[in-house]
Formats: sequence, C-alpha cells, structure tokens
Amino acid sequence: MSCQIIPFPQELRPSLPTIVGNVDSLTLRERLEQIDALLRTGGVERHFVELSLELWQANSERTPSAIEQLKYQRRSHRALRCNVLRTLLQLSFRDFSIELAGNPLYQWFCGIAALDVVRVPSKSELQRFADWLPAETMRQVLDGLLQAALKQPNKLGLEAALDLAPISWIAPA
Repeated sequence: MSCQIIPFPQELRPSLPTIVGNVDSLTLRERLEQIDALLRTGGVERHFVELSLELWQANSERTPSAIEQLKYQRRSHRALRCNVLRTLLQLSFRDFSIELAGNPLYQWFCGIAALDVVRVPSKSELQRFADWLPAETMRQVLDGLLQAALKQPNKLGLEAALDLAPISWIAPA
C-alpha cells in the first residue's frame, strides 16, 4: 500500500545565532547542516515519513482524516531528526531532552524551533520516537543514506564523503 504525503509548509523559525570564536561550535553546525541536506535531498526523510504513514494506516481501524495524517507526518519528521541527533550525540533520552531545550542549533535540526513557543519532546516522547519504525525497517532507511553519503557524495551535493563518526566531543560531561 502506497501512502500519499500531504505537503505542509514549514513553520517560521528564527535564524540561528552567529557564533564567533568557537571552532568546535562552527564545525558542529556545518556537520548538522550537511546531515540536514542529506536527509532532505537524499530522500531519506520522505522515505521515512512514507514508511511511517504506511505502518500507521495499516494499524489504524479507520481511515485517518487529512488533519490527523498531517499531524502524524510532522511527528514522523520530528522522530527521524531527534533519533539521528540523539544517536550522534550519544545521549540518554533525558539528557537529550534537556540539551534540546537549551540549544537553538539542536532545535533547528529537529524542526522544533519556533518564533513564539518551542515545544521540546519529553523523555517519554523521545523513547516513543526511538521505536517509531521497527528496527530492521529503520536500518534499511539509514543504510541507504549512509551508502549514498559514503560512495556517491557528489550525487547528494557534497564535495566529499560525509564523516558520520559520533560527535561525542560536544556532549556534556
């Protein structure tokens, strides 16, 4: 069964602050911007949302409304990005929720940055995100991205293969 994704506009988000004099912060920002581009241009985000919708609709007893589907799509988008960032940072659910609440770069990457109120996922919500798709399905989605990032960086608009090593050096002590 193929699901039709409902297009939705991105919310207005504040621009990221300019950081001067901290090379590690700039490196992290560049890395997250590259991963953001990979998720979007590599089709991983769209594929993840489609798989999520298929599973959700297959398990639903009725056909969801367009508004319900739109909300689920947004949560799927957020789930993928939170999972990717939490994995890169190697943080627990609780610690990641705390870091996400206080870091505009992380909020931007996860798609929760907003002009008025930032709604940060709780530890419990992040645990649900971790199980959003079955592990084997999620592994297939990410393997496709990793292979493309390593073997065909030009196809994804990258100058060189992406370094996907964990970024534990930026996690709190």
